[in-house]
Amino acid sequence: MKSPDQPADSSPAFPRSTGPILTHNALFGLVLFLIYLAIYLGFIVLSAWAKDFMGRPSIGGLNVAVIYGLTLILAAFVLAIIYMTFCKSDPPAVPDLTEGQLAEEAQKEEGSA
Repeated sequence: MKSPDQPADSSPAFPRSTGPILTHNALFGLVLFLIYLAIYLGFIVLSAWAKDFMGRPSIGGLNVAVIYGLTLILAAFVLAIIYMTFCKSDPPAVPDLTEGQLAEEAQKEEGSA
């Protein structure tokens, strides 16, 4: 529990990181989102202004709108798999060294120099 004199923003529920991994992941996610948005906007535009085209029968007797809609669902899964595959994970946490371990490391470095 926070003390009354502690500012509300000092310990966020989720720690913020602006490292290169987060930047890479955010940019990659944004690019994939924009790709999906373009596909979705195509569906909306065709549904609004090309109703005859969307009503045409296509694969298996289903109309274009149904096939396009199923493609949207499949595209969301494919893009999620791409993101999970190419997204970088955080490096493993390295435990802090104790003062004794730091002193030993310093002695090793001094002895090798």
